[in-house]
Parts: sequence; C-alpha cells; structure tokens
Amino acid sequence: MRSAIVSLFLVFTIFTFNSLGDASDYSKRYEALDLDSILSNERILKNYINCFLDKGPCSPEARDFKKDIPVFIKSKCGDCTDVQRKVVLKASKFLIEKKPDEWKLLLSKYDPSGEYEAFLLGELKKQNS
Repeated sequence: MRSAIVSLFLVFTIFTFNSLGDASDYSKRYEALDLDSILSNERILKNYINCFLDKGPCSPEARDFKKDIPVFIKSKCGDCTDVQRKVVLKASKFLIEKKPDEWKLLLSKYDPSGEYEAFLLGELKKQNS
C-alpha cells in the first residue's frame, strides 16, 4: 500500500509541476487542469500511465509531465502552490484506491528505493487531519 501511494503521487505530480518553465507559468497552467476529467476517463488516464511507464506513446502534455517526475522527486514539492498540492493529493488518493497495480508499476520505475514515500504519506496524513 505504501508503494502505491508514492507511485500515484509521483504520477500526478507531473500534472501539477513543470520545473522547466517560470513558476508563474506552470502555476497558471496546472491550476487550470481539469483533473476530474482525466481521472474519470479511463482511456485518457490509461494513456498517461502508459506514457509514464514507457509502454505507449505520449501526448505532448504527457511527455512534458514525464520529464518533470525526477525534478519533483528531488524537490519534494518544494515549489508547489496550495492548489497544486491539492491536485497531487487528490490524484494520489484516486490511484491508490482505484488503480493500485498501476501505482505499484509507477513506483517501481520512479521511486524504486521508496525514498520519497514518507514525504507523501505525511502529506496525505495532513490532508486527512
């Protein structure tokens, strides 16, 4: 379960962070993201996950997000806005509950040591308090 939490968090941090651009640019872009539409559409969600796992083609957006995963891991969401943090936690909770197998695959690819798991669990715990 812990590994699933970290994997989901890593996947959807991509939706909220883009370290390659100016912070204000990616804040605006990701804060307008309709996460519910992505999570509720099995086809779109599967395409994103397959892109992140190198199992399928990437849309331009998914490709950009995929590039940011290592940056997010390194920064532990240090530049996140409150809105971005909420998006990440919502997506993480969704994947943990609804897509645990995909979560585990993502975790094994992006956080095989589990180094960032404690951070994510702490964030989810704060949200539930």
